[in-house]
Amino acid sequence: MNPNNPALLADTTPAAAPTELDGSGPEPEVEEGTTTPPVPVP
Repeated sequence: MNPNNPALLADTTPAAAPTELDGSGPEPEVEEGTTTPPVPVP
């Protein structure tokens, strides 16, 4: 398992990049839903 492996980088980049960069959408909410809920229910 080399750190320069494109498979590892590609697998880690799209998973963390879109979630942190975008931050908008049903995907980030499902993964980081425990941190901040999509809609605060009273």
